Amino acid sequence: MKQASLTDAREQLSLLASDRTTLLVPMPSRIATLLLLFVAAMPAARGAAAVLQVAAAVAPRVVAQVQSAPTLVQVDQQDLERGYIDIATPLVIRVRSNLPQPFALEFRSSQDVVSRIEARAISLPVLQPVAGGLLVPATVRDQSFNVRVRLFLGPGAVPGRYPWPVRLGSAG
Repeated sequence: MKQASLTDAREQLSLLASDRTTLLVPMPSRIATLLLLFVAAMPAARGAAAVLQVAAAVAPRVVAQVQSAPTLVQVDQQDLERGYIDIATPLVIRVRSNLPQPFALEFRSSQDVVSRIEARAISLPVLQPVAGGLLVPATVRDQSFNVRVRLFLGPGAVPGRYPWPVRLGSAG
């Protein structure tokens, strides 16, 4: 008796191991396999009905890409005296979002030469300036727009050429 139950246990472990490998197939195949097993397991009774409920959740997501930006910033003595630089070339930014509420695009400095950044959308007036960025309404789903940038110079700024100091982020 013990020998037969040991063999049965080995067969069951073997079946479990083979079942585990089916979990490694891509998600669409797994879903199709589960549906096929569900339908095959249903009784073939006349007049039988089944209800299958399917639900999906979409993760909230914002993708903001800088499509065009200067590579360098030139700081001269006049800029230092004024305390800021207005960047002549607008940034081109593309935003894709599925958020149901407004979100903020944040402009951050990657260098001490810039203490603060002001941004103003020039091709999409529904974007409202907020401290350090722009407020994007939920109606903007997939759109590119132009942004004017003013860089306020930090206390350690000196005349010279600097790599582009602006980094883009988002906050929902």
